[in-house]
Amino acid sequence: MSGLIALLDDVAAIAKVAASSVDDVIGQATQAGAKAAGAVIDDAAVTPKYIQGFSAARELPIVGKIALGSIRNKLLFLLPAALLLSAFAPWAISPLLMLGGAYLCFEGAEKILHLFRPHAPHANQQIDAGQSAAQLEEAKIEGAIKTDFILSAEIMTISLAALSAGSVWVQAASLALVGIGITAVVYGGVAVIVKADDVGLWMARTGRLGITRGLGRAIVRGMPPFLKILTAVGTAAMLWVGGSIIVHGLEQLGLPQVYHQFHDWAAAAAHGVGTAERSVEWAVTAGLDGLFGFTLGALLVPLGSRIIGPFWAWASAPLPSSRIDMPDWHGPTLLAARILIAALFLGGAVQKGVSPAEVMDLLAGKGLPVWLVWPALAFNALAAVGLIMGIGVRLLGFALAAYCGFTSIFHYIPEDAWQMTIFVKNWAIAGGCLALAVAGSGKIALRPDPVG
Repeated sequence: MSGLIALLDDVAAIAKVAASSVDDVIGQATQAGAKAAGAVIDDAAVTPKYIQGFSAARELPIVGKIALGSIRNKLLFLLPAALLLSAFAPWAISPLLMLGGAYLCFEGAEKILHLFRPHAPHANQQIDAGQSAAQLEEAKIEGAIKTDFILSAEIMTISLAALSAGSVWVQAASLALVGIGITAVVYGGVAVIVKADDVGLWMARTGRLGITRGLGRAIVRGMPPFLKILTAVGTAAMLWVGGSIIVHGLEQLGLPQVYHQFHDWAAAAAHGVGTAERSVEWAVTAGLDGLFGFTLGALLVPLGSRIIGPFWAWASAPLPSSRIDMPDWHGPTLLAARILIAALFLGGAVQKGVSPAEVMDLLAGKGLPVWLVWPALAFNALAAVGLIMGIGVRLLGFALAAYCGFTSIFHYIPEDAWQMTIFVKNWAIAGGCLALAVAGSGKIALRPDPVG
């Protein structure tokens, strides 16, 4: 009986720890999500433009595909990158956050300047008359997911900076909750926005009561100004959040003059009003941050439109088909590349199985659980088999590149030349894996990847 009571005590203690962890996750996720409000509003304001021009029957499926792409961006790419930054390079969070803030300022200022100086559509916004409806839809979805990646990176970076110190599991769960929750809010809202006029039109046509038909007509008439208001609020939020990020980042980098000046002005304004001083101080600070964000963004607009934008368009333009035709030796060469890369990871799996203590020491030295050696062994072995047999080569290429990048951290010991050689080697292997991910398996494979 005493053993059963002890077991129940242990279960109760574990339940308390789990409940505390859940509370930590929910609390941190809520705080982090609130910090990312500016980017969230902008995300909701930007997305509806990708739905324009399609039939009503395709609107919700398109929103759903973009939402799935957004979740993939956040959970598969940005969440692991954020955890790596937090664990191994926390010093980089503030500069990256400032980079995202500068982008928010640029976007907000460009929207305002566009009102006074309209410009032609960007090249990637122009419609190819030769495209079918399905091709145009896929192109629009791909463009929306690329835009979402930038906005999601801002959201996840802001959220990461807002999290308090804690275990990697709490941080991971908090960021995942933020990512999923924000995606649900944004794209749920987008779905409501894009279908609101259809609902209003249906109410206006089929409503039995005059008040129902009148409400439907009001919804139809009200959606265009509502979208304009949403865009204006999103732009203001972008400038406010972006400016605030830059001002606080400068303070952390040892340049506190702007922050202190804004604080002094806001405090003086609040004292002069005499009532609701905290609200007045917050409003003045937000206004000053927004003005600073617009000024910085206006300075960045020429750089983005005349240098970065054209360069990105040139770098991302598809090559002519004649330059990517593969010769007859394409298949055998890719098979050899797969076998050579697989041999490396298969050897790694054997090494972990023969002497796991060495890997456990590396994990413990970085504060990571030592049992991770076994999932790493299984991943090495399965990935090697998949490469050799030609199954899921593109996905394995991306996964192995990320794995090499992560494990290189264990060898970053500047005072040890041999370890630094291994560090560089890991990134070289990651480059080969990325090349394999782009090229695919070739024809000699159990499940050949599609070409093109």
